[in-house]
Amino acid sequence: MTWSQRLLAVDGVAQPSTPTLCDAYKVYRLKTLMPRIHHISEQLPLTLFQHALVQMQQALRRFKRCVHSRIRPPHAYVNRPHTLNAFQTFRHERVQEAHQRVLQCLFYIVHALGDTAMSSRAYLKRLTHDERAMLSGTYSERTMFSALALALRFHLRDVDMPSEALVTRAVVLKSAYHALVAVVCARSSACVLPPYTDMVAIARDFDAAWVDFEAMLWEEAHVSQYGGRLPEQHDNTDMFQVLLMETALRAVQHGLLALAAVEAADPVAILAVPRLAIVCGLVHMPECVQLSHTTLGFRWFKRFAREMEGIRASLAGMRPAALRALELKCAGVDDSVIRAGGVSADVFAGLGADADPRACAMCGNIYLAASDDGSETEFASCGGGSSTPETAAAWLHFQSSDEYRAQVAADWPSICDQFRSICALADDLQAGKRAREFSALIGRVFRSFEDSLDAE
Repeated sequence: MTWSQRLLAVDGVAQPSTPTLCDAYKVYRLKTLMPRIHHISEQLPLTLFQHALVQMQQALRRFKRCVHSRIRPPHAYVNRPHTLNAFQTFRHERVQEAHQRVLQCLFYIVHALGDTAMSSRAYLKRLTHDERAMLSGTYSERTMFSALALALRFHLRDVDMPSEALVTRAVVLKSAYHALVAVVCARSSACVLPPYTDMVAIARDFDAAWVDFEAMLWEEAHVSQYGGRLPEQHDNTDMFQVLLMETALRAVQHGLLALAAVEAADPVAILAVPRLAIVCGLVHMPECVQLSHTTLGFRWFKRFAREMEGIRASLAGMRPAALRALELKCAGVDDSVIRAGGVSADVFAGLGADADPRACAMCGNIYLAASDDGSETEFASCGGGSSTPETAAAWLHFQSSDEYRAQVAADWPSICDQFRSICALADDLQAGKRAREFSALIGRVFRSFEDSLDAE
């Protein structure tokens, strides 16, 4: 659903005595505000603003005509259900596009005035990466539209019950916006050349009103959607990189991945490490980074918090053999090898002399018992597998036991279900809009892993 559709439904059922969606925008008399419109130049922000404002007023008049008159919509909309509403939505989206260009030009003008006009935007650090990307480097049309709507007491779906303080700040921002537009229009008609120091005062007031409203808007939207206030710091990408690094180290130590595959950034390892990182983050290292929390969770998985919590609960109830089989499956080992109690050929070749046949068949650990002369030369069993293997060789001995194969066979359907759920979340990182950022992140992980091995 687009941002324009959020209020279009409200506008359609509004009583005649209440404001309509058209009333959220002010129709300026351009010939009065700007008696002279200069030729457009990319080096002069005031000329960009003039032409952007003209386009916005044209789009706004077309929108008002289609709302207040019963004209027949274009042929492209005739066969669609709710024809007039669809045409209104189309026209309103054109208004919003033009409005965004006007706000972007205003941002260029205010930004050119320097720190004397720009207020601090420290609250952006508490937002997610996608939200910061949308709000940084511009005056967001979404924020401005929210202010215009709240000033008319419209209902916003992202903010169930806006506070009176938020509505007051919306009215202040609306007034500051119209005042800034009037001053910029007068200045651009007189002279479009910099410097723009004569507009510092009005620009400072507008930017301060913008920051106050935007910070409170996202605070209340976060409370409405997630039931809690914004955390002090949302971006924990560095800790997720640490989790990937620790996952790669653990995979090599426990015989899930071959050392050569990780050093060479093999495609199998690139696919396996994110999958294994979800298992590690939910079971082995939950203190590293939150993966299943609705508000404090890592930004890439926050909208999948419910799915993550279901995976965490399932993994917590798994027996050690089933969890080990799931990790092997995430590492790309064939199903037949997993169910037979083996590991990949590359991992087995790297075990070498570490594979001690005298290890306990239940848990894989080697327990030394004191002999009569006091030297630790005898080997004893753990007596029930109460501890967890810590080396690749110990894991191999554990997988060779009948107990391991029996547990894997019994839990195999659950293992496959959890594997599909994990892959749906982990593999999505390498596609879509997150692919570029994740590729850079996983590249740093493998490079730092290789550097740490060289240092050792």
